[in-house]
Amino acid sequence: MWTPKRIVMLVASFLLFSFTFVCYGFSSIGRIDGLPPLPAIYYPGGGGSELPERPEGPSALELRLETAFGKGCPEMNRAIRLDVRSRGMLLSAENFTVMEDGRVSLTPISVALFSKDSRSPEINIIKGDVAYIKFDRPVRNFSEIGSRKIDAAELAGKISIVNNRKRKERDQDLRITIPLGPLYFEEKSHKIWTYDHIEVRDHKSQPEPHIVKGKGMEMELATEQQPGKARDSFSGVKWLSLQAEVDITLHTDGKQNFFDTSVSPESRPSGPAPKQSIVRVTTPGRFRYDMNNKGSDVATFDTPPPPTSNGPSAAPQVRVHRQNFGPPSNDRLACTKLRLTVRRRDSKSSTKEAAGGESVRVETIHATGPDGEVVLTSDAEKLDARGGDFFHDTLKGITILKGNSGVLVLKDSSEIRAAELELQKRPAAPARPGQPVKDSYDVRAVGPGRLHFRDDKEKRSLHAFWIRLLTMTRDKQEDLITLIGEARFVDELGDQNLSADELKVWLDPEQPRPAGVRTDNVNSPTGGRRPRHLEANRNVKVRSKEMNITENNRLVVWFQDEPQAKLPTETKSIAPETSKLPAVAPTTTAPKPVAPGTPILGAPTVPGQPPRPFDLKARSIQARVIRATARNSIDELFCEGAVAITQAPLKTGEKGTEIKGDTLKMNAAPNQCYVLDVVGDTAELHTQKISILGPQVVIDQHRNMAWVVGDGAMTMESATNFQGDKLKSAVPLNVLWKDRMFFDGSSAEFHGDIQATQDNSRLECQRMQVTFDRVVQLKAGNKSDQTPRVRYMVCSKEAKVEETVLKGKEFVKYQRLEGTGLTMQALEVDEGVKVPGGKTTAGNRVTTTGPGSFRVVESGDSDNFDPLGATNPKTVTPPTSSMPKKTGMKMTYVAFQDLMDANSNTGMAAFYKNVRVLHLPVSSADVKVDLNAILARELPEGGLYLRGDRLKVMDRATDGKPNKRMVAEGSVRVQGRDFDASADVVMYDEAKDQIAFESKEGTATLRKFETQGGQPQVVSAKRILYNRRTKEIKTERTNSIHGETFGK
Repeated sequence: MWTPKRIVMLVASFLLFSFTFVCYGFSSIGRIDGLPPLPAIYYPGGGGSELPERPEGPSALELRLETAFGKGCPEMNRAIRLDVRSRGMLLSAENFTVMEDGRVSLTPISVALFSKDSRSPEINIIKGDVAYIKFDRPVRNFSEIGSRKIDAAELAGKISIVNNRKRKERDQDLRITIPLGPLYFEEKSHKIWTYDHIEVRDHKSQPEPHIVKGKGMEMELATEQQPGKARDSFSGVKWLSLQAEVDITLHTDGKQNFFDTSVSPESRPSGPAPKQSIVRVTTPGRFRYDMNNKGSDVATFDTPPPPTSNGPSAAPQVRVHRQNFGPPSNDRLACTKLRLTVRRRDSKSSTKEAAGGESVRVETIHATGPDGEVVLTSDAEKLDARGGDFFHDTLKGITILKGNSGVLVLKDSSEIRAAELELQKRPAAPARPGQPVKDSYDVRAVGPGRLHFRDDKEKRSLHAFWIRLLTMTRDKQEDLITLIGEARFVDELGDQNLSADELKVWLDPEQPRPAGVRTDNVNSPTGGRRPRHLEANRNVKVRSKEMNITENNRLVVWFQDEPQAKLPTETKSIAPETSKLPAVAPTTTAPKPVAPGTPILGAPTVPGQPPRPFDLKARSIQARVIRATARNSIDELFCEGAVAITQAPLKTGEKGTEIKGDTLKMNAAPNQCYVLDVVGDTAELHTQKISILGPQVVIDQHRNMAWVVGDGAMTMESATNFQGDKLKSAVPLNVLWKDRMFFDGSSAEFHGDIQATQDNSRLECQRMQVTFDRVVQLKAGNKSDQTPRVRYMVCSKEAKVEETVLKGKEFVKYQRLEGTGLTMQALEVDEGVKVPGGKTTAGNRVTTTGPGSFRVVESGDSDNFDPLGATNPKTVTPPTSSMPKKTGMKMTYVAFQDLMDANSNTGMAAFYKNVRVLHLPVSSADVKVDLNAILARELPEGGLYLRGDRLKVMDRATDGKPNKRMVAEGSVRVQGRDFDASADVVMYDEAKDQIAFESKEGTATLRKFETQGGQPQVVSAKRILYNRRTKEIKTERTNSIHGETFGK
């Protein structure tokens, strides 16, 4: 970008060396330790009356005077001529006067300083009309000057300072002129200054010299300590300044770009050299140059404070104007302060300096001013940039334009507004054969900002908006545009809107252009190129005719033209591990097929039907889009992170399609089908008839298969409840598992920590097989209204079934069955049992292998009671620990070792081997049961414990009230709160609250406790009847009674 490098480079060089010469001249005179005394013959009245004869031809002193001041110079004829070769100094003056104030006056005065190189010496010349010098001690005659130190000096009249640049021709002299003076020097403050105008002309610039003008000059000298000296010696200049009316005119290379003086020669336009350009820098204020021998120097252009008058007046400005002549154009910079850092080169080691190049290099440029008053314009670049702060680093190739109220850049038909604009030059890449070298830049625009581009040829407007940052960089062989912070792309013609926290667009490679044609200036930000791929990050939103994205953190779109080869449409699916799945039990009838549907996320099949765009949510989305003349289409889609896709159904009233998961892969398949691979802990796929969840859900619509690897869930509508009973309307059947699942339309297999729920039932096991009575299609839009039924179910390993029954909001019953395995077979309607009302319903048969347990908790005032597997009430909810506690609930708990067989047709359940029964009142349905802990304490009122080898339970209502009848056989032991008993057979009638104890061999024994800790009353008989409500005991074939008499 633009840098007035040569402007300040030359100014700093001229002033630095010129004023150094002045300092050196005065300081050298003051550092002369002693001049050789004149021979006595030259003293007035000394030695002799005749002067020695002068040899013919110019003397050595005269030759040095001619070398320094020119042939025939007036310095040769002055009365005072002094040549101190050891100091490299030559002095010429006409008059020497000691003034009343002790100062010495020399008029006129000329001083020449020679470098040590005798072949091509560098000569610095200082001239003035009069010099006033103040020494540290009084001086009475000229000869005493050599033993004095200079405290102050004043050079008045017309003053000139010249440097010959080591050239005898004197055609490249550096000349400084002060018309009136005076020019002051003070040893104590180490300063040199003047209030007069000063002009610097550098004749190294040909054919016209560089010119620097200003009013008032001040300079401070740098010092260093000299061993053994009373005073420090001057080692250079610390700083110098021009106080006002600074005017600099420079003549620069016509090929040099005003906005980048470091352009490589290969990238400059070819052809004959154009005329020199004129660069002029002006300021009504101050110019200051600070020197740092160990680092970079600093040059500053300032403006005076604005006028205080109330009338309108233009604010003073620092102005840089470049006038180009081939072709004619103008470049301008305006500001209120211009600051540059400059590094001086070592002329001894710099080949460029040895060849006559500049001795300083500008490193940074910093222009500031009120917002909008730092103005940079270029006719050639068609550029107008405005702001409040302009910075350029020539070493790093960085240019920054900013302002408190932002910046405005107009370039061709583009407009950029931003808070800060930064350009970073990239090294020019080697040119390809037939292509020119292209200069390129990285662009960085700090927001809030916006970019507007109008393409009149295509009659479309493109807009970009951002809050934080816009960058334009090179990524390999492609140009990359990046917008950060509430970024937006708006295409009015395509009716598309893309927004995100960060947007990236890679453009197609630029097509080759003919050699010799500049490629760095184009009429649009993209040069008319199309996007190669796009990337959007964080808070991504898209609105288009094909797809709507409402929540997204990363979107990547690759564009591919239609004529190019497409990726294979057949996608390799992850085959399910069918060899590890158990065979599904055969059904009694063949599954009934249903009509095929339409693809998930498919195109409309009815001509003229409006498109159904995706509503997509995901953390990351990648898509490949095929670019066609008519419209773009999605060929592949990959989504990752909280994926949620919805699409409207084909028909009103249907569910449509919904997909959720961590990742989704979708590839086109034959016959308008897709292969969907959904991965994630919460992966979900919902269609009209089925829902599947799992860490990896694969749906192959073409083969009508689905499988899940890992834990998951499946929901589908079923016409039967969990026990196989037919329902009035379809109820969802939900199955959860931990290992894997396979579904082929007619059956499903589940493995690992399975939990199945439907309506009021819940089942748990490790392996489960389910067979349906018809095929379920994995496509949307099934025409069949029939809902599949569960016909057969096998559960193995840690099986558990539980059920809760409510009547309205009132608790009725809770049942739980646990075992190592469970089999459920749905019974046909004609095999069912009668229910109140005389209707026959389908039932089921449940078989459970032990060890296991069964519990039932009932409300004491329930109107009816149904055994496990009977028809359920209409309103039910699963049991929860937060279920309201209710007094009057009773629980029967049965633990068994071998087997349980329950049949809803007979209403009977049988338990085998080591059967233990606990019957007692409880306060909640989900009370924890620990038999050992309960038996270790006293049973509660109404509690009953039974233990035997076999148990049959009939659970039928009597007179509309729940009633359990139990028959236990084989070494039966019974225990209550106030009794215990043993017998071969025990029968219990809940309605009568009566227990019968019978003995096949020997006698049954009953022990009853009247008081706690007292002696029990023992009854032994062949048959004993005990009524727990009335405490009445009846016996048959009594053997003995011990203790007090009780009962009748």
